[in-house]
Amino acid sequence: MSGLVWIAQGLNLPFAPRSFMTADSTWAVIGSLTVLVGFVVLDRTRRARR
Repeated sequence: MSGLVWIAQGLNLPFAPRSFMTADSTWAVIGSLTVLVGFVVLDRTRRARR
């Protein structure tokens, strides 16, 4: 979830909370990587249970 917030802040979307990350595209990239890693972890967890 935090990765999605970081993407929104980095892209300066109007609904995103304001912080030092606002309008800094670096945070959009970091957020995207965080979301991607989260999906990989979820996928591996699901496969391990089978």
